[in-house]
Formats: sequence, C-alpha cells, structure tokens
Amino acid sequence: MAEGIEPIEKYFMKKEKRIIPEGKTEIAPTELLKSTTSWPPGERPIETLSEAAEVLREADGISTEMFDTLITEADSPEKIQEVIGELNSFLELREAEMAKPLEKARDSLGQETPGTNTFYFLHLRERGREIKTIYKPSSGEKEGPTESQGLRPGIPRGSYFKRDWLTYMVDRAVGMGVVPTTVMRREKGGIGSVQKWIEGAKTLLEDSTRKINEEDEIKIAVLDAITGQQDRHKGNYVVAEDGRGEAIDNGLSFGPSIKTLHRGEVTESLSALETFSGPLERAKEIDPRIHARVIKKVESFTKSTRRQEVLKKAFDFALGKDADEIWQAFLEKVFTISGEKRLPVDYSQVDALSKIKFSLGEEAKGAVEMAEEKAEEERAAA
Repeated sequence: MAEGIEPIEKYFMKKEKRIIPEGKTEIAPTELLKSTTSWPPGERPIETLSEAAEVLREADGISTEMFDTLITEADSPEKIQEVIGELNSFLELREAEMAKPLEKARDSLGQETPGTNTFYFLHLRERGREIKTIYKPSSGEKEGPTESQGLRPGIPRGSYFKRDWLTYMVDRAVGMGVVPTTVMRREKGGIGSVQKWIEGAKTLLEDSTRKINEEDEIKIAVLDAITGQQDRHKGNYVVAEDGRGEAIDNGLSFGPSIKTLHRGEVTESLSALETFSGPLERAKEIDPRIHARVIKKVESFTKSTRRQEVLKKAFDFALGKDADEIWQAFLEKVFTISGEKRLPVDYSQVDALSKIKFSLGEEAKGAVEMAEEKAEEERAAA
C-alpha cells in the first residue's frame, strides 16, 4: 500500500446496508418474469429470499476483498482515488433504493434491446441523484435447445448473471477497466446482475460511425480472450462520444470453449458466431506500442499472488464444479499473453471465419483449414 494510506473501512459510505425485506420466503408467481416450473431439480433459478441473501452476501464479501486488495496494492495516490471511486460506484448499485418501477430496457432509438434475454431499466436513487442501470434477472435468462440449457454450450441458463459479475471482477483484477460497474442484486424479478448504464454511449448497431479508442479496443480484446467471451458482437460493447469503450452484456463467458477453442473457430457443435469477438479481430492491426501499454497491466496481475487468490474465490463462487478447469485455462491465457507481450497469433483465425455465414458443413470446414494455414504462416513470421 502507498505510504500513509488508511485501511479500506475508511472509504466505505457511512450508511446502513440495504436489507432484503422480511416476511416473504418465496418470490410470488406473479413476480417471476418467466416461469421456472420446467427446470430440472438443482438447476432452477435462485428463488427464495434466504437463497438470494446467501448469494448476495458471498458476492459482496468477495467484491469487498477485491477492492481491499486493489487499494492495498495501489502504487500512487491517483490510483487509490480511482479504486475508491469505483468502490463507491459499486456500493451505490448494491445499496441505493429503487427510484421508480422497472421498465423494459430500450436503446437510444427507443427500441427494445435486441438481446434474447429479459433486461430492464432499474433507476436507483442515492443522495438525491438518480442512477440508471440495466437489471438482468436470472429468471429472464433465455433457454437454449432445451429448457435448462443456455444459449451457448456449457453455459447453463440461470448462470449468466454470475458470469456477468465474474467478468467485472476479472476486468478489475487484471486492470483493464472496460466493464461498467456490475453487482448482484435482488429485485422484483429475483436475483440478477445490475450494470451501470453509460450515458451518451452507443453500440455500433445504434451508431456505426463511432470510433472506439484503440487502447480500449485492445483492453476489450484481451478481456474477451482471457474470459472466453462468446458474444462480443456490435451490440455488446458501447462507445462514448469521446471514444471510450465499454464491454457490456458479459453473461456468455467462461464456457468450455475457453479451454480448447480459439476465437472464431468452428466445430461440429459451435459456430463462428458463438466464438466471435469484433475487438479481437481488429486488435492485431493496432500499433504494437499500444498493445505493450495494455499488456503491462496484465503482467502486473501475474505478479500479484493476492489478486489471484481473491479472483480464484470469485471463480469458485460463480462457476461451481467447473471453476478449477476454467481457472486453469484462464491463467494459461493470461500468462501466455503476458509472456508473449501480445495477443496470440492464433486469434487471427477470426479474420477468415468471420466471413462465414455462421453455418456448418463443407464451407465451414474449408474455412477452418484456411484459418489454420493462415495462423501457421503468422507463427512462422512472428
């Protein structure tokens, strides 16, 4: 910790913790945004107040431990203030009272958000200020081929909200800082993730003329690579008027593809769309000196045993029985990027595969061969 810095308790907002109301032991059927009766035993969303309270306590404990670690390891007063600012943003989203009823989320054009899951605008009030957020209840998570399966192989329905929060934890631990403040919270639709709304920012689907800051684009690319992000299309990151980029909607991450697949790879069960990341596709065209600045932050994480210990707790909590395998794959990617000081050349496969119309068959197989040849050429030239 920088000299003269006081412990984290000094910086917590001086107010009572928000308490889940007593007197109810189950979310009423009319409160559920989506029926959960078809879920197999052990796979239903978290529904009871006691279950929700336990999950929130554990998530809050890990989050607090992460912020404590980041303040302790900060190497300048400016960095400490940056972490404290983010901590207060986190606490606001966890503790502030609801300012108005939930409303279906819409984009800047007034259209409902195009994602397949159920999202709501959640307006909070804190110290006379209104804070706009996106609330993604676990009960509104879209099923895949069967009711209990998710939208991507190995990412079960009912787990997206934890992966959304885990991506935020990774983002802060590794030092990318491109994921808006994300917390777990229980509202009318049950427990879910709540992410701060970035005012004035737009997706490239809303405004294709916006240009993202190159450093932020590399940060999002690194984040997508190390989290196994499977859904970073033009609607899942936003660009502010000043070019600042933010990675949103991070629920489809940390699936089995993080262990074996490169970005954009096609298999018999996974299409190019399901491993696609626009920032990863473009990152290799950006000045290597900008890559070096970003990867220096990754190197810092590899040297911090404490940050790794806290983040492993977050993986265990969010991913359960799959945590150890995913954690090892995550560390391998992090240390590879840090050691090579650039994104692995294999990620260039997406250049060829992004041109596929996301279908399987002979065309897809041919594209995989083309991508493999291109990757081999880049390895030889590196």
